[in-house]
Amino acid sequence: MGSQLNAPILKEECPKCGSLLSETLQQIEKEDLNYTQSQNSTLVPKFQTAYEEYNNNLFAFDIYKIDSFLNLKPGENLCIIGEPKYTQLLLARLCVTTLMMQSRKRKKREAENSCCTEQRLIFVDAGNNLDIYQYVNFARQYGLDIKKFLQSIVVSRMFTIYQLANTIIYELPRVIIQQHQQQQQQLKQKQQFVEPRLTVVSDLLDMFVNDPQIKVEEAKYLLKEIMNSIISRTRRETLGNPLIVMSLSSYCQESMPVYNKILLPRFDKRIEISNSASKVNSLDAQILNNSQSKACINDNNRLFLLEEKDLLTVSAI
Repeated sequence: MGSQLNAPILKEECPKCGSLLSETLQQIEKEDLNYTQSQNSTLVPKFQTAYEEYNNNLFAFDIYKIDSFLNLKPGENLCIIGEPKYTQLLLARLCVTTLMMQSRKRKKREAENSCCTEQRLIFVDAGNNLDIYQYVNFARQYGLDIKKFLQSIVVSRMFTIYQLANTIIYELPRVIIQQHQQQQQQLKQKQQFVEPRLTVVSDLLDMFVNDPQIKVEEAKYLLKEIMNSIISRTRRETLGNPLIVMSLSSYCQESMPVYNKILLPRFDKRIEISNSASKVNSLDAQILNNSQSKACINDNNRLFLLEEKDLLTVSAI
């Protein structure tokens, strides 16, 4: 009995299985280490440069392989091309992370006795396929206040091509300019900050492809007017340089390739995403700048694989 009391505590036996506690603890530590090393790299803290820290304050999808190439900034425009389920997921992530970063910066400035302007994200649902529940799901994963999050998104839906054209050409610029002017007024007060703005047009070509009454020449004219109204650099400066993001469904592009010549050259950057032919449950993703051609993607490391789960799960920012 005395020898047992004087023995080191790690030599004690488990009262249930009789194993030495020292051996059990060593095995647990080894298993925990193997488990941690097997996890996705986004879950492991990593060092980053000051530039990466600065970039975290801009627009991001919270998907490293995408964000490390895109480096989105206010005043740019981005096109996302692919199956609707993938383009909608990417739009949802971008919207949620943008509002999340604005919310965090706002709290920081409030703690510093500073003020900042209230921002609202404008979402034009051209394809009538906005899944607000997916947005709420992402917002919950990030721990956002759901009510405030939903109040920060202004959604506009339309049901004809002409309603869509009128909304984007006339109504949308008016709303953006009105918000920009209000923010400029607020900036006259001391310690006011303007958050980056984001305007989204989802599934732009859906109505053009699915309306049997529209003529191709008329559709081309309307698309040119739509692009000129918010994509041209002069117009973007007038609107206060928001980030403009549009999504295009791949089936729309394939059925009416004539529209590509009007749309694609006008974007600064674009993402093309599709099911991978080489790996199950994976996606082929391409990042292109306007000056790039597909022939040089491999040389610039802008062609890569994504797992479907990468679009559905978020990392701890």
